[in-house]
Amino acid sequence: VLSYGWGLYGQLGDGLCTSQAIPKEITSLQGEVWTSLSAGPWHSAAVNDEGDIVTWGRGDAGQLGHGDTQSRPEPHLVETMQGKKVKVVACGSRHTVMLTEEGEVFASGWNRYGQLGSGDT
Repeated sequence: VLSYGWGLYGQLGDGLCTSQAIPKEITSLQGEVWTSLSAGPWHSAAVNDEGDIVTWGRGDAGQLGHGDTQSRPEPHLVETMQGKKVKVVACGSRHTVMLTEEGEVFASGWNRYGQLGSGDT
């Protein structure tokens, strides 16, 4: 998996908070098969062929799904989703939506305009 572009919040996944003008490998993602990738403006996510999800980048609204608002400049396993077999992930500006193989939809992050689909804001 390669990434490049604006990296102020660690969304490139290389452990740094700097921008990259050319594609650079995210070395911590080596050795696995990644089936779904998504890049939002400030965070990114990837799903492997086992249904595990990792997220990285800005986490100020809880969009990384780790139950906190901590930013992470490298991919970290979303432990709350283990065993759920995530199939597809999509990153918005400050939210993340995950679809499982069972058809369940999970969302985390900023919900000011109802983007999490929970029925409240």
